[in-house]
Amino acid sequence: MATEIIELPADLDEAIAVAAVVTWRGPAEFRPADPAHAEAIAQAVAMTEAIAGRRPPALARRGLA
Repeated sequence: MATEIIELPADLDEAIAVAAVVTWRGPAEFRPADPAHAEAIAQAVAMTEAIAGRRPPALARRGLA
């Protein structure tokens, strides 16, 4: 199966939203309109993969008071 290539919008909030939704569906390759947004988009993708159960969370904490 070929990897889907997604062109992301220039607006950072829109780019993060699109990346998170597409990541939830499955693997994809992203091409941001603004390379300065790459780190924020990568964090959103990592968080979405952790929520979906495809990777361990970066930091695991228990919610005990």
